[in-house]
Amino acid sequence: MVSVWKKLLDLLYPPRCAACGIPEETLLCGRCQALVERIRPPFCLRCGLPFDPEAKGGELCADCRSAKQPFEMARAFGRHHGVLRETLHSFKYDRIRALGPVLGKFLLECFDDSGEKSHSVGGCDGGLRGVESARLLPSEKLRASGFDIICPVPLHPVRLRERGFNQAEVLAGTVSSAVGIGVVEGLERLRLTKPQTGLDPRARRENVRGAFAAHTAKVAGRRILLVDDVWTTGATLVECAKVLTRAKARKVSILTLTRAAGPTAPAAI
Repeated sequence: MVSVWKKLLDLLYPPRCAACGIPEETLLCGRCQALVERIRPPFCLRCGLPFDPEAKGGELCADCRSAKQPFEMARAFGRHHGVLRETLHSFKYDRIRALGPVLGKFLLECFDDSGEKSHSVGGCDGGLRGVESARLLPSEKLRASGFDIICPVPLHPVRLRERGFNQAEVLAGTVSSAVGIGVVEGLERLRLTKPQTGLDPRARRENVRGAFAAHTAKVAGRRILLVDDVWTTGATLVECAKVLTRAKARKVSILTLTRAAGPTAPAAI
């Protein structure tokens, strides 16, 4: 009976790709998936900022060389542009929650680091090296990386009521299901901040300062994978990492679906 109703609904409202709108059985068609701008090396081995592939420089960007970061490493699957941006917007603002598992699987591919230079700061393989690392699937690499918990960036209750779900929590849940690392609500949003869109980097940092608190009993001594949907300037994620670090987290690493970065970010020099 369920399949009959599904066929009837599909006939009346044909499933469509969330990015291009073409009738398609999958939520993100193969054509659109092929257009996703994946972030690949070279990038900063601390924060994951893409470098200009034609430039030569060090392993860290200028910001990560000049200042101590509150996180061990950060990675994003793709650029916040084109198909990936449109699909993420459909997920968040059109409330197509079923896209969560589709996008969450992309996060695991951040741990497919074939060709990435091994580095003690930013390696996604948590200490696995050479042939041993190459033999593992991305989910196996994440499982072997030593994280104790996955912590999504929280929404304020007002925003949660407006949207109906926390996009970071849905993405974190997909990763958790694939690797068997539990999702823990280790952070709390203390106040409703202004939307970050349209604010310059300095204003973004001021906007989120003091906006989060950590549940020390849940995070102290833990190796935490902090998950969110997008890294724009990094203000929110860096603030969350600072709060977790002050709560005695053993280490914090960051994983996001997209990163807002130009196509030819300069290499560290």
